[in-house]
Amino acid sequence: MIDFIRERVVYETSLVLPEPPPANQILNYGLKKADQKFPVIRPPKNYKAGSDPEFETQQWHYRLNGMWFYNNGNIEYITGPHWFYLTHWFIDIGLPRFIDADRDWFYWWWSVENTRKLFGGASVENRRAGKTERANCVMYEKISRNFNANGGIQSKSNEDAKKVFSKLVRSWRKMAIYFKPVDIGISIPKTELVFDQPSKTDTKSDSKVYRDVLMSKISFENTKEEAYDGDKLLQHTLDEYGKNVEANVVETVRIVKECLMEEGMPKGKLLAITTIEEMEKKGGANAKILIDDSEADPDAVYGSKSGLSRYFKPCYYGYSGEAPDTKVKFVDDYGYSNIEAAKAFFLRKRKSLEKDINAYRAEVQKYPFTIDEAFYVVNDGSVLNLFNIGDQITYNESSPLPLCTEGDLGWKDGKVDSEVVFLPRPGGKFTFSSVPKKPNQHTFFKGKKAPADGHMGSNGVIGIDPVQRTKAFSARKSDMAAVGFRFLELGNEFSDIPFVSYCGRTPTNYEMFEDMIMLCVFCGMPANIERNKGDLIIHFENRGYANYLCARPSFTMSQDSENKKDNAPGIPNVDDPFRNMLVSQLIDYIETRCGYQNVFRDGIEVRVMSKFYLTDILKSLQPFVPTEKWTPYDLPVAFMYALIMRVKFIAPKVEKKKVAFSFARYQVKGTRSVKIK
Repeated sequence: MIDFIRERVVYETSLVLPEPPPANQILNYGLKKADQKFPVIRPPKNYKAGSDPEFETQQWHYRLNGMWFYNNGNIEYITGPHWFYLTHWFIDIGLPRFIDADRDWFYWWWSVENTRKLFGGASVENRRAGKTERANCVMYEKISRNFNANGGIQSKSNEDAKKVFSKLVRSWRKMAIYFKPVDIGISIPKTELVFDQPSKTDTKSDSKVYRDVLMSKISFENTKEEAYDGDKLLQHTLDEYGKNVEANVVETVRIVKECLMEEGMPKGKLLAITTIEEMEKKGGANAKILIDDSEADPDAVYGSKSGLSRYFKPCYYGYSGEAPDTKVKFVDDYGYSNIEAAKAFFLRKRKSLEKDINAYRAEVQKYPFTIDEAFYVVNDGSVLNLFNIGDQITYNESSPLPLCTEGDLGWKDGKVDSEVVFLPRPGGKFTFSSVPKKPNQHTFFKGKKAPADGHMGSNGVIGIDPVQRTKAFSARKSDMAAVGFRFLELGNEFSDIPFVSYCGRTPTNYEMFEDMIMLCVFCGMPANIERNKGDLIIHFENRGYANYLCARPSFTMSQDSENKKDNAPGIPNVDDPFRNMLVSQLIDYIETRCGYQNVFRDGIEVRVMSKFYLTDILKSLQPFVPTEKWTPYDLPVAFMYALIMRVKFIAPKVEKKKVAFSFARYQVKGTRSVKIK
């Protein structure tokens, strides 16, 4: 018998498929390999309900249990909803055909449905992949076989939700009679599809007559987060959540989860779907939060932070079409993807757009290979080389080995103001791409501990965007952000790069402020702090760590600076000339030290990837627009405050020695030069 792989991994979801039946019970058994294709088994034209009970029983078996069939010599299993989709769900071009990418998507959804603790899933796909039709099919298939079940649809706008519902109604109207529950009798429903008894009037008593019905319905609502608040739902579709600018989809999901819950556990499921092309900036940012929060976490009560599972399909998998030159099909007649050919096609398209950075980025986001490319920021207001940033992110996150270590800092043996130790821990507050080889390097100045290389730092600096003591929990939820930067050191490949990042909030400001002191002590570097918020500077001074504060360098002052002799700790971020200086340093650094760079090795120019491994900084830079308010950009500001001190770096002084030279003296005698003795 042909081997069937039961253990599969669909994107990030590991699952085990059912055991295949005996070979002779698998459809297409005995057919020639070339004749083995997915068998579409449908009722004859003008079929009447109940006329062939055995046939209808078989159809319900496939719907509830799935189907096994031979396909070009391979054993294939499709889930019940996938079978329903292929045989009864008419889309704009007729019935869909079997494609391996769709098979895997339905495997993923089958796993979501069978994972009790999950509230549902969030998927990201390229355009024209059939996501809306699949979501509608899942919705109808589930609601139309359950009593007292409600299904709800929301989209990026009210009009778009109506369009999604209209597509569902179109497919329902063509549904086989035995899969069409009794409804209230409206031929083309406009706002809801109700599976309930149509009213019948007895002409003698004018009374209504009813029979057993599902009493279920499918509806759509406006895009507001609370549209379904208080309702009980068995299924919910959140369409185009990446393009929604009218509502915060993270909040929508939070509210809908309550509608899906029963006795503290999910009973219904939410299916969030979106295409990647032309994500709105605000909607894309919220979608990215939802996707990141949906990463599997075995310790989370509901499987992940969001309670959802996530799914991503690369553009070259299941992409229908053919190569324009060779005419090779990207999906063959049996529904199998030619991944190599499709990927080569998309790579050629990318190559042709390399000289137009905006067109290139738009192409990558429209047809992504990875989930990070799906959220590639097409930011017209950016002044940074987003191409370099995107390449660096992709490299970092595709590395087979971890490039960074998360953890916390603490005083050794709990003794405050002693040595600081790094405690590796997944999810820790600090992320290091390289931990100092000799931590806690310090000296003493005026009886107080100080960085070993001076209060202005010659080895590196910690840039900090602080929070105000009284506003740590404001509506904006400002974060404390810090970036450690190691200055250029010949022979050290981990120099001239950021090596540690911190961005977040703790229960108390005191804890955050202590984190900053420990970071400076551990790295042996001073802090360059944005002075607009002075509480952190005061904390350093009160705790005896004033020597770890960078004084304002003279080069950061301009004609607009109020005090030309200002040398107090920190730099105020208040005038345009200084901001321009920060941004100029950032532009130059991303251009020359991030992503692929040309370097000479043994006299040969080669392209190498930089060691900018702190992906959180890179991702925070993608949406950064210098002309907008900087309030949301805590980590970029901290990074720029570290970078600005990079220009302050001074090479070690060389001691000047006086050297005495003794020269012989000569005098001319006649025609000869004679040495004077």
